Amino acid sequence: MKAILLVALSLLLVACSEQSTDSTGAVSVAPKVERNRDFAQITRGAKIFTANCAQCHGDIGQGGPNWRQRDASGRFPPPPLNGTGHAWHHPEGWLKNMIMNGSPDGSGRMPAWKESLSEQEINDVMAWFISKWPGEVYEAWYGINQRVKNR
Repeated sequence: MKAILLVALSLLLVACSEQSTDSTGAVSVAPKVERNRDFAQITRGAKIFTANCAQCHGDIGQGGPNWRQRDASGRFPPPPLNGTGHAWHHPEGWLKNMIMNGSPDGSGRMPAWKESLSEQEINDVMAWFISKWPGEVYEAWYGINQRVKNR
């Protein structure tokens, strides 16, 4: 009986160590993948985003209103970059290419930034908006990114 109780207690402790609660009391599982913790890069990215991207994607990357609906010209408004849109469905290389070269064939409003921002500045912006993604979103994106890299 003591052995069963000890095993149950051990499992409970392990489970508790892998979960945490936020201010609302919601339980979140500890991330399986280590995230970028280069705060200097993320801070640079936030400043670059504010100066260059926020006018379209919103101050905190929330995207344009009704971003899932085409406007009168048939184009979509800028999507959220904070993990609530579809950016996380795309691997790192695709995201970087979109920022550098803009929307392909005029299919969207994204301008090409390769003449205005250095590759490092683009990496910094990506580090900032990726840092905003919830853990589950980041882990799903990380899996997509790893599958593309391993092809």
